[in-house]
Amino acid sequence: MRWPARGCRDPAGTPPEKLGASVISVFYASGRWQQDVFSGTPPEPGDAHDNTTTDETMLARFHREARIGMQMRHPNITHTIQFVESPEHALIMELIEGRQLADYLNEVGVLSPAETAHIGKDLGEALRYMDSVGLYRIDIKPSNVVLHPTRGAVIVDLGLARALEESGRELTQIGVLIGTPSYMAPEQVIDGGGDIRADLFALGMVLYRCLVGRSPYESSSAVASLHRLITEDISVDGPAGSPALRNVLSRCLTRDPELRYQKPQDFLVELEATPEFWEEPRLMPDAG
Repeated sequence: MRWPARGCRDPAGTPPEKLGASVISVFYASGRWQQDVFSGTPPEPGDAHDNTTTDETMLARFHREARIGMQMRHPNITHTIQFVESPEHALIMELIEGRQLADYLNEVGVLSPAETAHIGKDLGEALRYMDSVGLYRIDIKPSNVVLHPTRGAVIVDLGLARALEESGRELTQIGVLIGTPSYMAPEQVIDGGGDIRADLFALGMVLYRCLVGRSPYESSSAVASLHRLITEDISVDGPAGSPALRNVLSRCLTRDPELRYQKPQDFLVELEATPEFWEEPRLMPDAG
């Protein structure tokens, strides 16, 4: 369950477990709300208390995430089950059991090329679905991905997603970057633009992190990292994997969006042609 504030209790009055937090909300888990999203049975909305979020921009983003999340019907994207406005704003979301990709990478360092290819397939399928319904800019990064034991890599945060018709109407303050700098495409930094190709760039950055164990633009400051992002090409000579897999990575990470994959389908076709796509990866971590 997700609140744009601190403090909540389930209908029995028991404070649920806090899972984490983002810029605009706090995440909780409670057994009363855990269910299989594909069962179609909505849970009872719970109470939320002590909501201190009054900023209209934040609430507008929260409403947008609710609207988009309730449309999602894909195994590699989390689903919003219900949006509660009273007594406080809250999203009731399916609970994705599994390890956060960021935590797993911090533990093991790097993944095998086969593991990386399978994560790429899962996230590529999620992007293909979102592109088919006219959505993009979903802030793909390891901390927004959970490794589910049967569904694979699942995107669990759609807070920045927007529809094509919303292009140019960013819900933010002038001069503020929306997204995570380490996984943003150059065009997002330069002029705030971007479409599904920016998501493919972010996917490439995630796959690079899986193979190498770090960002290609690590620097002493965020400003230095952003400068490198818009001025330096990324070399894919270092990452492990076949030439075909490195070519896929290179195409994702091209700074010019016109030279990138134009659609997730294009990415998936070339990924499927790599030998790693057909290899059996190591077992992913158990939930918890």
